[in-house]
Formats: sequence, C-alpha cells, structure tokens
Amino acid sequence: MDIVLNLQVLAADDTYADLADQLKARGFERFVKNGHPSSWRWQRKVSEHESVLVEFLKDSDEKSAPGKIASVKGEGLSALAIDHVGIVHNWYLQRDVTAELLDDGGTATETVRFANVTAFVVLKALAFDQRAENKDAADLIHVLRYANAGNVEVAVQEFVQYHRAKDNQAALDKTLAALHRRFCDGDGVEGYLRDGPKACAVFTYGRDAGLEEERVLEQRNASGLVSFLVEKVREGISDPQ
Repeated sequence: MDIVLNLQVLAADDTYADLADQLKARGFERFVKNGHPSSWRWQRKVSEHESVLVEFLKDSDEKSAPGKIASVKGEGLSALAIDHVGIVHNWYLQRDVTAELLDDGGTATETVRFANVTAFVVLKALAFDQRAENKDAADLIHVLRYANAGNVEVAVQEFVQYHRAKDNQAALDKTLAALHRRFCDGDGVEGYLRDGPKACAVFTYGRDAGLEEERVLEQRNASGLVSFLVEKVREGISDPQ
C-alpha cells in the first residue's frame, strides 16, 4: 500500500505521537531487506503467510531529488521522493470502507481516499518510463481496462479537463510523451513491440514459451488501449472549443 504524505498537514498536526510511534503501537516494524531496515517501508505480519506493507511517498523538491529517501521532520520516518506524486492530494476519489480491525479491535467504517484514474495513469506512466518495472505497465493497463466499467472515454475526458484547466499541465504533457514513447507506433516500430506492452504481457503471462500467443495478444491489446487514450486526449486538448 502506497501512502502519499501531505507534509503541510503533518506540520500542522498536534497529534501527541509521531507517525513512527503510531505505527509501532499498531504492530508495524521497519521492513528489512538484505539485513538493512528501511525508514520509508513498514510491515506488519497479519497471518503466517500474509503481511501488510506500507510505503510512504512524498513530492520531490529542491531538497529531495526523485528516487531519493528523505526524512520527514518530526515523524520518525522517511519517505521516497517521487515527481508529481502530490497530485493525489487533489485528484482523488473516496469511498467508505467497513472492515474488521486488527487485534480484535472491532469493526470500523472509514472514508478512504485514493488516486483517481488520471492521477494513477500519470504516476504509473512516469514510473514505468523511469524504472521499467513490469508491474507498473501492468497496473496502468489494468486501470485503463477496468476503471469506469472499461469506458476509456471517461478517462480521456478527465485528462482533457485537467489539461485545459492548466492543472499540473507539465505532468500531463510528460505523461502523454511517456505513453507514446513506451506503448505506441513510432519511428518505424509497431506499438505492440514497444517495451510497455511487452512488460505488461510478461507480468501477466510470464515467459513460458507455450504462452507466446497469449503474450502477443496482450501486447496488441495493451498498445491499442494506450494508443486510443493518447490519440483522443491529444485531439481533445488541441480542440479550441
């Protein structure tokens, strides 16, 4: 689970315990990788084979370059700096979720905010463009395929609306460029052969030689989906209305 910290809210919070202490009180520990404990990733074991992993993120700035771990003042932990991740503080949906709390704490209903489709597409597209992780490409395609009951036109309209309002326009332009570069036809290369569709197909079907047809079909579908999004968004933002 990724949590994007709003540092202005934290700075104004008078809560008696910092975030690290609150996490420890709820049974979380620093995630350990290769013997090194992390300050921005925290984990809690909830069953013999299941754990909850929380990763804290923040906007990059002049003091925190993208990909760097930055200490969060007064909270006893750190966060991974990522370009434009702060857009989720404004571009979000919310839903009431009812669930049983850990440690027999009863059942609670909480309002949970999460990135809307445009915010998710921006962050996943830029993440894949920078680090080429298969999961980033697969997550991107999954959301485009299933959000809004699979109606990509809704995502197009939202993207265009933000762009026309000059709301984080630089991030949106970078996203369109990254999507075109990684998923679409260009420079004599068919889109389905790009690294984006390939990454998505490998994440979904693995590398088994017997699943080559399934992988190629997924590559074509992924490229077609992103190409449609990019084409329609560019048409929308170029329309003077």
